[in-house]
Amino acid sequence: MNGTIHPATTGRRIPTRSSRAANARSSTGERRGVIVLELIVTLPALLILALAVIEFGLIQHGQKHVASASAFGAKIAAETAGLNTANTAANRAAIETSINTQFDVAGYGNVTGITLRHNVGGGGVDSSGNCPDPVTPALPSNSVRVTVCVEFTELSPDLLGSFGFSLGNRIAVFTTTYPYEL
Repeated sequence: MNGTIHPATTGRRIPTRSSRAANARSSTGERRGVIVLELIVTLPALLILALAVIEFGLIQHGQKHVASASAFGAKIAAETAGLNTANTAANRAAIETSINTQFDVAGYGNVTGITLRHNVGGGGVDSSGNCPDPVTPALPSNSVRVTVCVEFTELSPDLLGSFGFSLGNRIAVFTTTYPYEL
């Protein structure tokens, strides 16, 4: 046993230097085990949190592109000469092609759908894909409204899908209304 018996005590052992060093080594080894265990328990939570922050940032960045695409499409529609009921579908297709080109340059896939609504030359509405047509607020007179829809999976990789937090069925929808300029 480590330690010496001090004459003034009644048989109690007083720890010596070597016994304190042995105890310190023993508790350091146990502490390392506790630290590893804590790391194993908290690492998955930290990983999920980091992936959530990254995915949220990517989605926010992508939504800005969708909003910009909606404004871009509305500007094109507002500057289209001869917009009327008969050519609404053709104009929507031309706007969708321009928006898809803009998305391709930005590094995203194609839009899920687009809706063009106007009340110029008799009015008209045309949609592609699964894109809702917002009817409220009411369209001001002599105006165009473009709605762009994009799936979240086009804006961001589904980083949290393997943890049960999938964004697979969600759609970003942005609408812009411009006055008709011609």
